[in-house]
Amino acid sequence: MVIAQLKDWSERKGEEHGIESVLARINSFGEDIPDMEVFAMAPPLIDGYGVANGFEVYLQDEAGGSVEDLH
Repeated sequence: MVIAQLKDWSERKGEEHGIESVLARINSFGEDIPDMEVFAMAPPLIDGYGVANGFEVYLQDEAGGSVEDLH
């Protein structure tokens, strides 16, 4: 496992330095080496929310309607 710290955003201009481009280049490092797996991912956008950059939403219907009414 490697944790790499990139240059500050102010030093990285252009689309080739965007997160998707950087991750694609890192993930391509092992393409020519059999049995090598490379999987790069960005850290979470908000600390504590996991590396999947996801979130959960809980919705409460205080009106007492059905699930279909929420659509």
